[in-house]
Formats: sequence, C-alpha cells, structure tokens
Amino acid sequence: MNKEILNNENKESAEKLFEQIIKLGVNFKLEDEVAKQKVDFSKIQRELCDLPIKGENMEEILKIIENKILPYCTNFSSTKFMGFPDTGNSVAGIAGAVLTDFLQQNLINSSFCAPIGTYLEIAVIQWLRSIVGYKNNPNIKDIWDVGGIITYRRNRK
Repeated sequence: MNKEILNNENKESAEKLFEQIIKLGVNFKLEDEVAKQKVDFSKIQRELCDLPIKGENMEEILKIIENKILPYCTNFSSTKFMGFPDTGNSVAGIAGAVLTDFLQQNLINSSFCAPIGTYLEIAVIQWLRSIVGYKNNPNIKDIWDVGGIITYRRNRK
C-alpha cells in the first residue's frame, strides 16, 4: 500500500507526523514576535526555490516550513500584534479546522457529499431565523422545506 496515503500500515507514522505539525503550529501561535523576519522583496528570489524535479520526504518539508516559511508568517496571535480581533488562537476553532480537513465534507450535494452537514446548516439557519423573529417550519423532511434562500440585491442606475 502507498505510504503517502493514510492506511492501517502507516497509521502510527501518520499520527506522529500530525503531532509534529500540531506542535509546529502551536509553537508558532505562542511565539512572542509578530514575525521573526520581514520579507525583503529585493532578496526574496534567493529564498524561492526552483521547481522541484523529485519530491521531498515529510521531514524535509517540515524543515523547509519551519526555517523558510514560518519566520516570514504573521502571527496574529502574538500579544504584540494589534489588528484583527480574530487571531486564530481559539482552541475549539483550531480543533474544528483540523477535523474539517479529516472529514472532507462539503455542502455541494445533500444526498451524498455531506447529508449531516446540510442538516446542521439547516439548524443554524433556523437559529438565525428565530433570533430575528421568523417562524421556522417544524416539519423539515428535506432542504426544500427550509424556507427561502439568501439573495442579493443588484444596484441599478
């Protein structure tokens, strides 16, 4: 079986890799500085690499990320950063983002892509409808029973 594809034979090594990545991300978020280095556009070409001819192993890729990418990343979670209130340091938010990639669900088709996701979305729509005072259909059997769609108004001159 292919070692790059998650399977029972590489489960333990995959878990170790995921743990390394999570540690890398957590350590980045907890750094004091907003960014370790500023991008110098006159010198960035030297930092960029040529198109790879062959692939790198994951250990090398993690070293590249840690040494050549992360130092230039803006850490909105730094206590020295004043800007966006959404710093991406919510433990629940990060956990949800990681789990989202594992589940790979989308709302493109409620019959097979993510039927539960569609019904969770319906629940949130109903919560929002309740908040603004709209009545909800208590008898939803499919997406057509939700009651409306989001539309936009085009400004015409």
